[in-house]
Amino acid sequence: MKKLWSRLSISKKLFILTIFVFSLFLAFLFLGQLFFFEKYYSYTIRQNLIETVDEFSEEYKTLDTDDDINASIVRYSNDSDSFIMVSNENNEILHTVSYELRITAASGEQMTFVLDNAFRDDAFLNLDLKEGDTVTVEYNTNSHRSKFYIPHSISTGSNTWTSTQVPPFSQPPRPGQDDRPGEENHFESMLQVTGVVDSISLPTMQNSRLSIQRNEAFGASMDWMVRIHNGFQMELDSPVHYVYESPESGNTYSVVAKLIDNNGAREIIFAITPMRSVTEAVNIIRDLVGIWFVFTVVMALVISLVFSRTVTKPIASITDITKKMSNLDFSRKCAVKSEDEIGNLALHVNLMSEKLDAAIDELVKTNEQLVGDINRERELEQQRKEFVATVSHELKTPLAIIRAYSEGLLDGVSQEKQNRYLHVIVDETAKMDALILDMLENSKLKTGAQKLDLKMHDLTAFADSIVKIIAPACASKGVQLTAHLPEQRIERKFDKVLLEQVIMNFLTNAIRHTASGGTIRFTVTPEEVSVENEGPHIPEAELPKVWDRFYRVEKSRGRTDGGSGLGLTIAKNILLLHHAEYGVENTAAGVRFWFRLPAAPTR
Repeated sequence: MKKLWSRLSISKKLFILTIFVFSLFLAFLFLGQLFFFEKYYSYTIRQNLIETVDEFSEEYKTLDTDDDINASIVRYSNDSDSFIMVSNENNEILHTVSYELRITAASGEQMTFVLDNAFRDDAFLNLDLKEGDTVTVEYNTNSHRSKFYIPHSISTGSNTWTSTQVPPFSQPPRPGQDDRPGEENHFESMLQVTGVVDSISLPTMQNSRLSIQRNEAFGASMDWMVRIHNGFQMELDSPVHYVYESPESGNTYSVVAKLIDNNGAREIIFAITPMRSVTEAVNIIRDLVGIWFVFTVVMALVISLVFSRTVTKPIASITDITKKMSNLDFSRKCAVKSEDEIGNLALHVNLMSEKLDAAIDELVKTNEQLVGDINRERELEQQRKEFVATVSHELKTPLAIIRAYSEGLLDGVSQEKQNRYLHVIVDETAKMDALILDMLENSKLKTGAQKLDLKMHDLTAFADSIVKIIAPACASKGVQLTAHLPEQRIERKFDKVLLEQVIMNFLTNAIRHTASGGTIRFTVTPEEVSVENEGPHIPEAELPKVWDRFYRVEKSRGRTDGGSGLGLTIAKNILLLHHAEYGVENTAAGVRFWFRLPAAPTR
């Protein structure tokens, strides 16, 4: 059995366990309803009725007027769905439920009308009386009890209720009131009064049904007196419960009686409620036990099936995803639909998947970066070789010239040649010095050792000052410089010394490659700064290379035809430090170099 159980899937285990637990619970539930419900229900009704009698008796002792007593009886009767009355030891009824309407007449007199003959009439209930309504009442009055009024008709607005009978008094004379034994109550002529409703007391629906059976309640009190006559002894303030079965209707009632001492007078409080509802409820439950059992088992099956699927389906999904993870497929994620153990498992599987995916991605990126570093190292090595070769070539020529002219001086050339040789040596030395300085500056810019002195400057005035500096060089070569500068200020943040070096490099290159009589256009706008010269184009394939070190479009040209070969490389590094865009392009007339500084932040 244990082996068979271990082979079952989680879904089947949950299904079997749920069915077992539900069946066990239902068995206890139905057994309890069949054998204990009636007793428990009867006990609950008895205890509630006893509590009602105890609470009412304590309040009753503190009340002085009939109105207050009646209001208390009505309230407790409605709250407990019972019928309450008070009698003396001779079974004379002192107080019972009296439903009343109280109004204040136009004369200011307060009047109370008994509604015992009205509250069961739908026509009266349709009046929907409430406090503050104006009503007109036709009524009779008893000659011996001038404050006891029985309404014959009640009108409010366009609605009218009219009594179809003259009811008997629902409440006998109070002790101490003037009454003539043996003389029948009689009524005087019909009277009418108009007033405003002060209050109205009506029974609840169930208590209304109970009040219809008040005769049976009186019968229960008579049965109680028979018990007393047969020797039953009541103890003071000790409520007694018994079950009364009406001989007329056969209905069963739960009755509680309590003997109290009310200012020296021994009185009995009765509370009665029907037991028929208990019996009917128990019978209905017994009739429905079979149906409930089948229905509950079906529901248990459905719930068990749904519950088992809600547990096993997520686990099966997690299993499938972990299988994909073992094949390095991290595209799928577990659905986290709860915060329980399964939800936490799915969450941690997702976290593990993300971390594994990130770790593998990092390894791939590291490998790619390593390959890139190796390639870059190779490129740097190649550039180093080219750089050494280029520098060797660039330095070899001036050194050879210096050596040749120095040897000529040592050989004792004429005085005229000595001066020319010395000028050549000085000139070549200056070129070597410029080359070395450019190489050092380019190295500083590339390594970040060069710090920028960034300040806000007027780009227009700055460009104008450069035009004045470069103008003599243009004039000496016969080149026309055209400057297009805006009239307004252009505020930009830049290093004045370094940016001047960039523009001067662009302009000197333009002068170098512009024939005599040609034109150079120097343009400054809020968007960009550009230098365009008339001259031969640069091959499109060679345009990106002009920024490289020691690059020359014409490979045959030597240093005597230009600068050190590092000018544009230095200019590029300066512009990169300024986070500026830059470029070179062929135009219809020649070549244009340009750059764009970042816009100044708004204040």
